[in-house]
Amino acid sequence: MMKINLLSILCVCLLSSLKLQGQDRGEMTLRIGDQFEYKKSVKTLKGTFDFLNLKSDLVILDFFMTNCTACIEAFPKNNKLQLEFGKAIKILPISPEERSVVENFFNNNTYTKQNRLDVVVEDQSLKELFPHKGYPHVVWVYKGKVIAITAGDMVNKKSIEEVLNGENTSEWPIKNDFDELQFVDGNYDFSSKLSDYKNGIPSSYQIDTIGDKVKYQMSNVSLLPALFYAYSKVRKLPLMKKERIQLIGLAESDFLDYQAESKSQWLKDHGFCYESFWPLGWTEEERVNALIVDLTNRMKVQVSLGLADRKVWVVTKDTAVLNPVLSNDGMRVKVACTLLEINNPDFPPIILEIKDEKEKVKIGSVTNFESFKYQMQKNGFKVSEENRAIDNIILKSLNK
Repeated sequence: MMKINLLSILCVCLLSSLKLQGQDRGEMTLRIGDQFEYKKSVKTLKGTFDFLNLKSDLVILDFFMTNCTACIEAFPKNNKLQLEFGKAIKILPISPEERSVVENFFNNNTYTKQNRLDVVVEDQSLKELFPHKGYPHVVWVYKGKVIAITAGDMVNKKSIEEVLNGENTSEWPIKNDFDELQFVDGNYDFSSKLSDYKNGIPSSYQIDTIGDKVKYQMSNVSLLPALFYAYSKVRKLPLMKKERIQLIGLAESDFLDYQAESKSQWLKDHGFCYESFWPLGWTEEERVNALIVDLTNRMKVQVSLGLADRKVWVVTKDTAVLNPVLSNDGMRVKVACTLLEINNPDFPPIILEIKDEKEKVKIGSVTNFESFKYQMQKNGFKVSEENRAIDNIILKSLNK
């Protein structure tokens, strides 16, 4: 596996100072290392739950929302983990939403119909203890002490066994929705800097104008998303799924996270922070091209865009359908197909060859090509499976 020692890369010029600015800590806010002494009774879907009666060594507070796909899809897995580890752990989903909203959703959703976990609803106080913006947000409490705050993908058998076996969790990737990496002084010459992943800082991209320079800053990102972000500033890119990525002389596991059990742990192992300054007088395309060359040279890879033959699903308008289902309250066909691609990594790229991508559709359950074809036919579209030359990104190792 290719290993890159980011700390060994020298800066073009030294930045004067670095500081972390984060959320002001309120009196009630708890962080890693604090004692969790919550003794209240909370409302659940089926009544109440009293923290005074909590006996498990490991408590996993899983903050979620019903409109969070990753949160909902995790319920079968978390139910299975609770059953496997029994009384040693307590997985407690927590939602700020009203009981009626959560109850109605759970009764009608495939992932939650068989849920056996206690589900906290209408929460305010626990979120005040553990503020967050994004979901899922998971707090790990072991023997009364907050030992980790992570993304939802860290809730797995391996992580739970590490905690119960007394192993150190200090190197786990930290989820923090508030702190940002900031460079204080903007009076730098044109320069760039690549540094290691910084635990506890959210992934982010920022562009700022400072005097006669433009600063591009990326915090805790991996290479391919960073390149997609840069290219998107100067050209329109499709959803860059794995079928659109060619790696030459590079290990797939170093650049793609789709097979990782925990994507947040994968990012901690393969992520980096990058910052560069470029002349304000340059065009954005000139700055972006220079950034891409600089970043890829530092990572010892070569990047290019091209075409490659791939299997795709092609959507066209079906003029033979006399009475298609027309929906004013559905979803735009472009958005619906993009979400299908995102939520189904094994689906091939979906190509739309229609005049009006804003036309709305209502799509039911889609699990494969035939079900997608059926759902689209109801909305007046045809779907074919073809081989097409589609946009690809090619990443080639520069290591001999």
